[in-house]
Amino acid sequence: MKQTLAYPFLYEQKNTVEFEILTDKLASFIGLAASHANTFTFLQEELIEVATLTYHLNGSIRGKNAIKEADILFLQTRYQVYLDATKIKEFVVPQGHVIATTLHVARSMAKEVVRLMHKLRMEGHLIEENLFDFANALSDYLFTAALFANKITKTNEQTFTSRSYQ
Repeated sequence: MKQTLAYPFLYEQKNTVEFEILTDKLASFIGLAASHANTFTFLQEELIEVATLTYHLNGSIRGKNAIKEADILFLQTRYQVYLDATKIKEFVVPQGHVIATTLHVARSMAKEVVRLMHKLRMEGHLIEENLFDFANALSDYLFTAALFANKITKTNEQTFTSRSYQ
């Protein structure tokens, strides 16, 4: 029944559908993190902005590329601010405050987005380079935002030391 169709392209047999569903899920997880940041208004507002930018990424393959260089610069700048604030340079176990753990899930999804865009490019889709730059910057941003969320909630990080790569 057309009135109850959740998404007009749902039954297409294309990976662009997978991309749009994944970026929708990613934006939703960023929104979930924002909802938990309600006592940190500046972070909540920033995460809502990042979720909005993620929705712009969502339509940028099927439709017009809506990602601007300023969007990438925004993520890179905030990444650096949080990196400087936390001073953590190693990988950490994805744990801690619910804001941070939600951002870690989103970070992992952002990497999935990069991989799916690569797959789409290999299938012949035109994927502009700035979309890769944005998705990679988004993953980096989400990592340091998670670290920052643990810092402002006074939650200790647990460094991860790999037994595989020593």
